[in-house]
Amino acid sequence: MGDANVKYGVLGTVAKAGTGVLLRVRRRAAAVVLLALTLPVGYKALTGTHGYFAYQKEIRDSQTLDAAIEETKRNNAKLEDSIKGLKTDPAVIQGEARSLLRYVRPGDTVIALPQPPTRTETASAPPLKKR
Repeated sequence: MGDANVKYGVLGTVAKAGTGVLLRVRRRAAAVVLLALTLPVGYKALTGTHGYFAYQKEIRDSQTLDAAIEETKRNNAKLEDSIKGLKTDPAVIQGEARSLLRYVRPGDTVIALPQPPTRTETASAPPLKKR
């Protein structure tokens, strides 16, 4: 009934004897070609300009910038509170006037300390030549 030289292929088709080796070689060659085409694409997808590693770096940079923005917002809020105090709080205004402008109130005792010499005062002039 059955012929010893007839083999059934993948989809039930009849294949001639000896074609199994050829099919295996073709399949292996196709796998090698597919792998040879896939590896460079995968490498580029990971390490390219817009690849996975670049994307992860962008995420880290974004998180760093978000943290810097939040810190700047907190600092800005502190400065706005300070400005509000300088505009409206009499105690803050008086403190700034006393420290920056050296204002004193009647009845305050002022002790003046000598100022350290400036750089130009400490530099001596060259000695005069005698004739």
